[in-house]
Amino acid sequence: LRGLKVVLDAGNGAAYRIAPEVLRRVGADARVIHDRPDGRNINENAGALHPERLAKVVIEQKAHFGVAFDGDADRAIFVDDAGNVRDGDEIIYLWTHDLKRKGKLAGNCVVTTVMSNFGFERQLKKDGIELCRAQVGDKYVLEMMLEKKAIIGGEQSGHIIDLTVHTTGDGIHTALMFGELLASSHQPFSKLRTFDPMPQVLLNQNVGAKPPLESLPKYQNALTAAERDLEGSGRILVRYSGTESKVRVMVEGRDEEKIKRIAESLRDTLHDEIG
Repeated sequence: LRGLKVVLDAGNGAAYRIAPEVLRRVGADARVIHDRPDGRNINENAGALHPERLAKVVIEQKAHFGVAFDGDADRAIFVDDAGNVRDGDEIIYLWTHDLKRKGKLAGNCVVTTVMSNFGFERQLKKDGIELCRAQVGDKYVLEMMLEKKAIIGGEQSGHIIDLTVHTTGDGIHTALMFGELLASSHQPFSKLRTFDPMPQVLLNQNVGAKPPLESLPKYQNALTAAERDLEGSGRILVRYSGTESKVRVMVEGRDEEKIKRIAESLRDTLHDEIG
């Protein structure tokens, strides 16, 4: 990666020391922010969950790209040279095409989750590549990758599995692989084409319980009305968080105002019915 200037956001977590060391060993000019963990400030307005400051520093430093890790460094979210945040879907897309160009895309497919943007799936289909959707969670992505004999898969959140080297996400490995991909492209990151995302709204609502969604009549009526409102030009995904007392509402569609209204209506209905 000699010649590349990279800004790393360690999120005051596990990558604060090893990530810059690894990037420097392969020749990158690595600058680091949020690398002062004190045991309490992990992910605090930093890292993959909060890439806003990273985007500003990438512009200030005129860096080729930036990468933000989460606390345990199994995820990586990227920022291009123009300061645009590029999520896991986009990195998986670029990585998939790099593998295809090299004749290494096993099974001609990539595995993501139900949360991945529909624009990603639509573009891959045009490119002749199959996208297989798993449930949210790296273990489900891995299960489907093994089933489909795929070697690349991951989540919009930046958790990416490269089955040629491991069976779980590794943000530093992702950063290294992307750096190699960018260097070999001989283009600015901001010029690398991915896909046109379909507008997407994701809302979270705290809940006091997690009854089966199909057992909630008010929500089911609201869902039926919402699907009718979308007129077949979008999709709705509602699920409980696996780790928090929250329900997540995701709506995609062509009309941003409409999907925002639908998502807020479903969220409010769930709040009223569950409490």
